[in-house]
Amino acid sequence: MKIRLTENQFKQIIENVVKEKQNDFYNDQRAIALLTFLNKNTDGDYGVFNIKNKYDYDIYGMTAYEFDDDSEYVIGTEEEANKTAFDIAKDMIYDDPLSYLDNKTIINSSSVLNHNKISNDILDLLRNEKPEKGELVGPYIFDKLIDNFDEIIKKMIGSEERKYFISPGVEKEFKYDNYLIYKIE
Repeated sequence: MKIRLTENQFKQIIENVVKEKQNDFYNDQRAIALLTFLNKNTDGDYGVFNIKNKYDYDIYGMTAYEFDDDSEYVIGTEEEANKTAFDIAKDMIYDDPLSYLDNKTIINSSSVLNHNKISNDILDLLRNEKPEKGELVGPYIFDKLIDNFDEIIKKMIGSEERKYFISPGVEKEFKYDNYLIYKIE
């Protein structure tokens, strides 16, 4: 069975698809804020038709937009950006804390360890130990040695800037209206 369309029917289908895409983004406050920001602050001329893909990161609450020039931006509220950075940092550091935390930070966060040679030797041994495949030293350290993991993460985000944890390719954080915008490299 063949479906035959007249030229006008075909044009109408295309127009409906285009209108649907326009309406999706015209009703998307984040897309509008991002497009307005880009048009005011870059040499580009961005419109809804330049948006190639939209990704909702439900885990973190932020939204990413990919444009037809292959640029990608992530946008969210300050609360969402803080939560995103915190959750990503927590995941990264929990699995491999010795790559991110020095002995002093771990000892200061522990009621088990003290500022003495034995505590430092234990952490140095764990740091240099190559675990068997599948074994993670990180969870052991956090489950047994560190009392307040969330406080360590909050301090790290404050010192490292949240943009690093949102994506290592982020060069700068922009504030526009009620949103924070990150260009992903």
